[in-house]
Amino acid sequence: MIIMTIFLKSVKIQPKSVASLLHLIQVSIRMKDDPILVDIVGKRQGFLKYLLFHHTIEQKEVVWVLNFLKDHEVLEHFTFSNPPAEINEGITLTRSHQLLFHYKDRIITQADVIFHLLNQVEGNYYFYIAFNEPKFSELERYEKIRKLILNRQLPDDFRMLNAQDHSRLTEIISDKIEVALLLHDRTDFNYYSALINRLKE
Repeated sequence: MIIMTIFLKSVKIQPKSVASLLHLIQVSIRMKDDPILVDIVGKRQGFLKYLLFHHTIEQKEVVWVLNFLKDHEVLEHFTFSNPPAEINEGITLTRSHQLLFHYKDRIITQADVIFHLLNQVEGNYYFYIAFNEPKFSELERYEKIRKLILNRQLPDDFRMLNAQDHSRLTEIISDKIEVALLLHDRTDFNYYSALINRLKE
């Protein structure tokens, strides 16, 4: 009961019934970690798994780096896209499956050095592949949508998303609308409502 009282004070609402309280707790648990971040990290991991499985990478050190990146929390700080203008550090995988790590005005090519640096890096980085791969293009489009949402901008067009990504994003935004309603957050409610209307167009 004490924990529940603290919880209610923290969200600054008074549920009208036990049912609404339980519903609020359920939604809050679902939203404990930002689902947009959780979702994109899962997509990045999925792409790296796909890359390792469907492409023959001969250098075992490169495989080690990609496996490390796939399973390490540093993946949260990587954007999978063509190097963005605002991020000048990151990893490029070349056509010949070599790694180039643009790091502090240097280009590091030794996979073992990159492996050790990934344990130390802070800040935001990009991950880019310099060859045609439709799965990467899909992920890059999702990354762009996510960036717009984080900046509270409305994407012009959601038709670039595949059906699975469209459905998942609709689910995430619906949860955010529900939380905004429960917390009486008009700003969030207005933004995410406009966003889901754009999704339905």
